[in-house]
Amino acid sequence: MDKDSPAVRVVGDFRVRLGEGVHWDAKRQRLWFVDILRGHVHWVDPVSNIGGTLKVGSMVGWVIPIADSESLLVGLRDGVAVLDLSDPVAGPKMIATDVRYPPTADLRLNDAKIDRHGRLWCGCRSVEDEPRPIASLACVDLSTGRVEIIDEGYQVANGPAFSPDGSFMLHNDSTRRLVYRFDLDPKSGTIVGKRTWKSFTEYDGYPDGMNFDAAGNVWIAFWGAGRVGCYTTEGSPVFSVPIPTPFVSNVCFGGSNLDRLYVSSAEASGDAVVGRQTDLAGALYEITGTGAAGLPATEAVTPMLFRGQSI
Repeated sequence: MDKDSPAVRVVGDFRVRLGEGVHWDAKRQRLWFVDILRGHVHWVDPVSNIGGTLKVGSMVGWVIPIADSESLLVGLRDGVAVLDLSDPVAGPKMIATDVRYPPTADLRLNDAKIDRHGRLWCGCRSVEDEPRPIASLACVDLSTGRVEIIDEGYQVANGPAFSPDGSFMLHNDSTRRLVYRFDLDPKSGTIVGKRTWKSFTEYDGYPDGMNFDAAGNVWIAFWGAGRVGCYTTEGSPVFSVPIPTPFVSNVCFGGSNLDRLYVSSAEASGDAVVGRQTDLAGALYEITGTGAAGLPATEAVTPMLFRGQSI
């Protein structure tokens, strides 16, 4: 990979407790991300540094624009909801509550992506007891309303990311430092196999949110290690970019040429504020000069509920 010396800068003046869910909105040329614990959805134009905040009244794990719409798909503590930007006073409208499994556990949604077939893949985690292996990975077909629980037994489900050709998905259990590879049928997206893609050490940090670039390399935010790592499809390290705060949580490519890597962070370890902070903890970061470019992020299709049907 050809690269200059990567440069890291802070975008906007946000300082969030627990940042997540970064998503580049090409239509609006802005970046969306969330503060899970405060229940805030943030946006920022990284050129002007102008941004804003929407309060959703619940823990919120991720935000994804809905194509050809003034609405956003958001992952709340209790399920998937739609937030209408043209009527922010109305608040989020829940469309699916059966995406957390088991339903009797105290879980919240935590990280998600849309695949090339328009389906939502989202993980969850325990609200209070992170080490409990009770979390799961779900897939929601927004065009039909069908919800399928794909995998179970996670401690902290994180970072679904789809390869450029759609042949596989990476998903991780952050606390266990394991990234899994789910082989997919490129035409249907059906899972045809699962195996461990890579395990990481205490020195590496905890693998959190991730995203592929156009060349097929995967970029991973490492919680606790203050870095973003780039790896080949086979899991070999390419290089690592240090971030000036330990708790980085997610990454996505954005900008007009998709050659800027945006990184969310937190001032928290788990869900508790800790003492090892910096003035830049909880900031949003931009990395340039990596020599990499991303792929256009997939937006959500209009959910059934917003076409006059019940999901």
